[in-house]
Amino acid sequence: MAGIMFDKTVAERGIGIVTRLLMLGTQMSTKGGIGSVIRNYVERDMLGRLGVRYLPTHCDGNKLTKALFYLVQSPRIVVFILASALVHFHTSQGWSYRRLFLFFLIAWAFGKRTIWHVHGSSFDTYYRKSSRVEKAAIRFGLSRANAVIALSQSWLVKLQEISPGCRVSMIHNGVNVEKYHIERTGLHAPMTVLFLGRIGERKGVFDLIRAADRLRDTDVRFFIAGDGDVEGAKAAIRAADLMNKVEVLGWVDNRQVVELLWRSDLYALPSYDEGLPMGILEAMAAGLPIIATPVGGIPDAVIDGANGYLIEPGDSEALADRISRYSTDEAAWLQASRLSRKHADESFSMDCVERSLSALYAEIDR
Repeated sequence: MAGIMFDKTVAERGIGIVTRLLMLGTQMSTKGGIGSVIRNYVERDMLGRLGVRYLPTHCDGNKLTKALFYLVQSPRIVVFILASALVHFHTSQGWSYRRLFLFFLIAWAFGKRTIWHVHGSSFDTYYRKSSRVEKAAIRFGLSRANAVIALSQSWLVKLQEISPGCRVSMIHNGVNVEKYHIERTGLHAPMTVLFLGRIGERKGVFDLIRAADRLRDTDVRFFIAGDGDVEGAKAAIRAADLMNKVEVLGWVDNRQVVELLWRSDLYALPSYDEGLPMGILEAMAAGLPIIATPVGGIPDAVIDGANGYLIEPGDSEALADRISRYSTDEAAWLQASRLSRKHADESFSMDCVERSLSALYAEIDR
């Protein structure tokens, strides 16, 4: 039961029950993209400046822990929904949407303004595979909201296809750029390729291991960090006899993430589907060139041939080739490194996110 606790965020301090803006999502300490997004909001005191109270509906843990957390939080959340003018929902797919939909119905029934902020890497697949009843619930939620936030242009189109006529705005995820900044002057020896995220097929981890196999005779090493199929990745590395080249670190905390980014030279995320991955934005802020796939919102962040390369999902040969290009051309790597940092500064800073959210809140509040 230790995991069942209230999040006391900066946004809650000094704010009474009556507040105009309420934001709901997962606990900040949870693994995954939404938790990272909310941590960035709080680190920069963005919620405090916008007058937003944040409350979690979900925590990490087993099914019982999650269910009890939801039940304990629900009465409190309903009280704050009724006392608020606008409710901002951060959702992924599946149970993330389902557990928030009940609160959305309450907000909608009592005439509150609402925003869906869709983070799910496969929200469109979730919709296609849902029952007719659940599809109707998804369309109802998106169409009745005052605004829907998409993370990229491609996701804006997908959400409009799911619910034609829904009011979709695009707001990229943001990153605390200063937190990850480091001056880079050259490659490490050996050059280090970093993967951060959920370890498994969807994120392309086994494609990355196959690319490492193609590069076994080069001066390149690989770090794989995250939760998920850790043992499966280790088994694949043992089977390919790559133990001296690829290291699986498992889950790492936020401090370790920063250190890994500083110790690395390239960031690889050969995913099969995505929203707009926080790992890519953090790597860009740390000045890492990115090798990724053109799925979800990634093409908004990675400009092929500029701050990295885009390859097709599953193409381990192309992945190995792009890694090799940087390992043998330090000048090209340094140029891509600087462009990554510049792109993060100009397009994905928390200042950009705050301006966009503030403008959207003002528009809905008219």
